[in-house]
Amino acid sequence: MKTYAGIGSRDLVWEGVDQAPIIVEKMTPYMEVLREFMLYSGGASGADVLFEMLHYPGEVKIFLPYKGFNKSKSKYYNITQEAKDLAKHYHPAPQYLNDNNINFLARDCYQVLGYDLKSPIDFIICWTPNELQGGTSQALRIAKDYDIPYFNLFHDDAHIKLGKYLENVL
Repeated sequence: MKTYAGIGSRDLVWEGVDQAPIIVEKMTPYMEVLREFMLYSGGASGADVLFEMLHYPGEVKIFLPYKGFNKSKSKYYNITQEAKDLAKHYHPAPQYLNDNNINFLARDCYQVLGYDLKSPIDFIICWTPNELQGGTSQALRIAKDYDIPYFNLFHDDAHIKLGKYLENVL
């Protein structure tokens, strides 16, 4: 089964405007096709939960930094040392990370490389105003290293590029 990550900012308000309805509008034309893919996400409030809701009733794997994060019942919460090492490798300042930070960033590794860390996803859909900050940026750094395309819905034309990409892969 093909896979994609639906991830992004926890805060969906940009310049005083709630972006959730705009993201839903941009995603709606593609949701029937996307439900044929497995969604990987991280269970965080904001974009992660929104992508999970949009993907329903499709198949999902929600990777958590710890059991019960954000009240999720996902069984994907065991962070391995390999994932922690990858998290540090991809972070621009690993010396400043504490164990909690590392667990959150390791979760991003699973979102992009699968629970075995050897099965890269096909693409990422995200919403983030800052691709250089936070967990989404960690996922995008990994994606770039693995040549995994991503579509940041923060940019006005990203949903159009996503539609063209989906036409080519199906």
